[in-house]
Amino acid sequence: MDAEGQKIQETSNLGDNPQRTQVGFPQTSRPKKSPLKIIIILIILAGLGFGAWYVFKGRASTEESSEVSPTPTTKLTPTPTEVPIERENVKIQVLNGTGLSGAAGNLKKELEELGYSKLDVGNASPQNFKVTQVVFSDTVLESVKDEIQEKLEEIYQDVEAKEGDAGNHDIQISTGYPKGYTPSPTPKVTSTPKPTSGITGTPTLTPVTTPTLTPTLTPTP
Repeated sequence: MDAEGQKIQETSNLGDNPQRTQVGFPQTSRPKKSPLKIIIILIILAGLGFGAWYVFKGRASTEESSEVSPTPTTKLTPTPTEVPIERENVKIQVLNGTGLSGAAGNLKKELEELGYSKLDVGNASPQNFKVTQVVFSDTVLESVKDEIQEKLEEIYQDVEAKEGDAGNHDIQISTGYPKGYTPSPTPKVTSTPKPTSGITGTPTLTPVTTPTLTPTLTPTP
């Protein structure tokens, strides 16, 4: 008997005996998931999602800030190197501009204490300087100019500095009034009036006449 005939026979048998108990195949029961595990899984997934969102937000804000305000580049300014002062090579002429005794010699000593050695001393013409005048040639270093001018301002009342022709020297100084000096007042010369006589006009001379004497004869008694 083939398989189809066997199935038909079994079906007919079941129809003949409706009270026959049908036997079912046992079903395998699925294990129930623990709610604790589910909660842990949800927490992990939430943490991963929050971490991904935080990283994405940080990158986005970094990109925006880099586009809006670029990072400024720091420029390094080179430190200027100071040129040493070679005082022994600076030629200075000191002129007495006021006629005060020893004015040029005193200034020469002050400059020698600073280290200057090429110094010539003389008299200015005319000697009527009230303000000290200093002329720097264009070859003099700024550091030398500042040092000389500072020393002159220590000694003298007023100082005028300029650039120009200093002759055969690098610096030419004409001294003025030193600090604390007060010039003596110039005495005023007044003319003495000539005396005048009280007689006015031309005097008139009147001649004096001598009287003539006539003798008188008296008779002898």
